[in-house]
Amino acid sequence: MAALLCRLQQKTYGSPKFRFGIFCSGYPAHVGNFDSELIRLPSLHCFGSGEGHDRQIASRASTELACMFEEDRRTIVEHDMGHIIPTRPPYIDRIKEFLCNFI
Repeated sequence: MAALLCRLQQKTYGSPKFRFGIFCSGYPAHVGNFDSELIRLPSLHCFGSGEGHDRQIASRASTELACMFEEDRRTIVEHDMGHIIPTRPPYIDRIKEFLCNFI
């Protein structure tokens, strides 16, 4: 659903205006009118790899969501720790690097 809001933002004018999107173990919700146009909003996608044994969300679903965003504006942090947001290097460093672009 958050990706749908990001898509709507580039189609409309007004509030809210997101500067970026963060998706942790995100997956595409197949609702609304998603055409083939990629979402131009900078995005961070953090999810467990297949080896990380994320039992809630398959890594391929999170990859599918990430691919809905322009490649040069998306950051993917794929880790091997399952269904968590990692707090150790090098993963947290990539998350901080992404966020520093907006402060």
